[in-house]
Amino acid sequence: MELSKAQRITFIRRTKDVSADIYFDRVPSHALPQVVKHAAEEGGVEKEYSYFYTPMDSRIAPDDSVYNFPFLLHKDGRPWKEANMYLWHLASDFKKLGSETDAIQSTATYLLDYLIFCENQGIDYLDFSQRRAKNRPSYRYFNNMVDSGRVAAGSINLRTGKVYYFFDWLFKQPGYENDIDRVDMAQDYTHFFDTATGSASVERKKRNQTVSVSKESAPVSSGKVRDEGEDLRPLAKGEREEIVGILKRDEFSVEERLIAQLALYTGVRKQTVLTLRMKHLELFKTEALIEKDRTYRITAGPGTGIDTKFDRKYTFYIPKGLAEELEVYANSSVAKKRRAKFQENYAEEHPDLEPIADEDMYIFISEQGNCHYMAKNDPRYKVMRKDSRPKGKRTDVLCKKIERFASEDFPKDFVFHWLRATYALRYYETLIKIEEYKVEKGIQERPRRFDMILRDVMVRLCHRDIKVTQSYLNLFENFDERQEAQNAFEDFVFRDFDEEFNSTGEEK
Repeated sequence: MELSKAQRITFIRRTKDVSADIYFDRVPSHALPQVVKHAAEEGGVEKEYSYFYTPMDSRIAPDDSVYNFPFLLHKDGRPWKEANMYLWHLASDFKKLGSETDAIQSTATYLLDYLIFCENQGIDYLDFSQRRAKNRPSYRYFNNMVDSGRVAAGSINLRTGKVYYFFDWLFKQPGYENDIDRVDMAQDYTHFFDTATGSASVERKKRNQTVSVSKESAPVSSGKVRDEGEDLRPLAKGEREEIVGILKRDEFSVEERLIAQLALYTGVRKQTVLTLRMKHLELFKTEALIEKDRTYRITAGPGTGIDTKFDRKYTFYIPKGLAEELEVYANSSVAKKRRAKFQENYAEEHPDLEPIADEDMYIFISEQGNCHYMAKNDPRYKVMRKDSRPKGKRTDVLCKKIERFASEDFPKDFVFHWLRATYALRYYETLIKIEEYKVEKGIQERPRRFDMILRDVMVRLCHRDIKVTQSYLNLFENFDERQEAQNAFEDFVFRDFDEEFNSTGEEK
């Protein structure tokens, strides 16, 4: 019986003492004994081996482990020795110990795809002796993906790259020596790029088994702005008022309302909203952190326990009234019960992990006792596979619920991160009104320059590229009027279509 693809990749949850020194013929001081037993074959005797090892000093490597190591199998259940050796080579890199292995898990999946292709084609995946390049396994794999038209160009390049670097390593191992050029032809080149502190460079390879990928992004839909990969649209004034009214309905829980309000009134993304911890509520009691506009200043990003996109560190501002509602909810019987359920589940499912302190508990927890979005500093993050970690699906459910109570005019393609764009629009409008007020009251002769307002919005939204912020502000000019015009045009087009193609022929 052949194994399915899913059965051919298994995961070893944790491998400890990866960098330990191993001894078979002597016993150094501080060495620890280890015994390995091999089950006996039918009619045989169980074998036992012993050795000694010295663990890595905890001061050098606090966690000398590999988590969720992917182990690949042939279709008959035998271990795929060469691929597993390569994956272990990647996983045991000292710099990666004690962290998640998401990238290595992806590599394992791509290598398994290559092996399955070779099996289906009756090809020896290690045999590159063919004289004509197109008959070699890697070329046949590449050409098959191109000819099928089912694999995107970027994915083809990624897959062939994983195969190339696997063999680049394997052909340097004893017993596997071969010329890597038989797998693919590649040229070295230097790639230069700009950084926040200047310019830098990195050595790369240009391979033949690649497909040209268009550098042009898909066009941005009318009335939207592309914010670091996401197409967003701020809600118009009437739409914003409608969603505020919807969230006040009894059908929405306090948790649902607070999750939406945090995005609407701070502009942060879902990973930031859903990784707020109990300890951050303590910041609301520090009067030194309250701004003149009655908001609390909160720092998010690495080292804070709050996740951000691209792991950027930045500051956001929570209105005092919203902060008080968060405190009330966090201290409610519902929230306390969920935190207790979380701790109960955690202790049962992860007894070998360090406990999560009360101050590090998530503010937003599901009824089942789990977080809605797993923070990167959560002890479970490194031991759970990436497809098992909560990634904020709660916000998708919330948007679907909002849609059920929304009017016919409310946009059907509304998504959670539109609340971020809506906040940006309100913040921009507020800055403009402040400038107008200062001029009117004689506080200053003229409004601040546009580029200064642009910088304020850029900082508040944590944009790296000012062009992204510029696109926001271009959209904001007369936004409500233009949105009404766009909606009117769409209504006209749809009505025209109905009248011309769905008419019964009767006179109107």
